[in-house]
Amino acid sequence: MEARAEARPERVWEVLSDTAAYPEWNPFVRRLDGSLELGSKITVELQPGEKKPQTMRPVIVDSEP
Repeated sequence: MEARAEARPERVWEVLSDTAAYPEWNPFVRRLDGSLELGSKITVELQPGEKKPQTMRPVIVDSEP
C-alpha cells in the first residue's frame, strides 16, 4: 500500500483555485478560465484523449475556501 500525504485545507484550496494550472496536473482539462466567486461564469475546455475538445460555461453556485 502506498503512503498517503495529508495536505492542509489551505493548500488544497490554493491548488484547486489556481485555475490556470489545471492543465499541468489534469490532462483532461485543457483550459479553465474565470473567477471561482459565487455567481461567476467560468469557461472549461475538456478534451478526453484524442476526441474533439468540448467547451462548457458553468456558473459557480457555491464557493467556499
